[in-house]
Amino acid sequence: MLDFAKYLARRELVTTGLTQFDDRPESFRAWQSSFLNAISGLDLSASNELDLLTKWLGKDLSEHVKRMRSVHISNPNAALKKAWERLAECYASPEVIEEALFKKLELFPRVSAKDYIKLRELGDLLMELQSAKEDGYLPGLTYLDTARGISPIIEKLPYGLQEKCLSKGSKFKEEHNGYFPPFSFFTRFIYHEACIRNYPSFALSNNNSGAVKPCTLDHHPGLQGVPPLHEKMVGRENKTLLLPPSARSVQRFVVRAKQMATTE
Repeated sequence: MLDFAKYLARRELVTTGLTQFDDRPESFRAWQSSFLNAISGLDLSASNELDLLTKWLGKDLSEHVKRMRSVHISNPNAALKKAWERLAECYASPEVIEEALFKKLELFPRVSAKDYIKLRELGDLLMELQSAKEDGYLPGLTYLDTARGISPIIEKLPYGLQEKCLSKGSKFKEEHNGYFPPFSFFTRFIYHEACIRNYPSFALSNNNSGAVKPCTLDHHPGLQGVPPLHEKMVGRENKTLLLPPSARSVQRFVVRAKQMATTE
């Protein structure tokens, strides 16, 4: 009966209990921990564990496992040990993870003033870096505690937040005998600002009553600069009315049209 229960547990594990590795070095240690926790207590053989590794790793890493298995074809335990060593070498060394995290930060785009979602994503990324830094496994992340390390991050912020961040950083230096603020200081600031701007309670509606939106004519190069018609939301039924341009606008339009005809 106990063997049958373990069989059912193994089958359930293969179908739902494991997740596919995403081939990102910064995710490997978390994935490895999840994988080992999921299979603990199931009394899997080395061959069974190699099968699961091959199934749930990415294509490239699965090839590493297959090669280790081929080399140690008569000794699955040795193959399993070498497979984990190869995986750690390729995806779990501090240098590899640090390079992946710094690259991820470098490629993150600059945040525009109204892109609150992107600001929240930046805050989440900084929290991920802070968590990895506090873990102590990645000593290279201490670079983020320097002015050179934090400057590229501040440059990704909208101008208003840059000024606010620099102001708070200067105040920190004054209060701490000239010491530069640590990375955690800027992380908390940016994360807090992102949370404020993404509070659903404070979200402003984009469909304010009475809002006037221009109907642009930029598709015709000769009409650029001509005052456009306007559309206005009116009444409870949100009907759209087209408001004609003023007489002076029409006169300018006619003059422009005559000039175009003369040049042609």
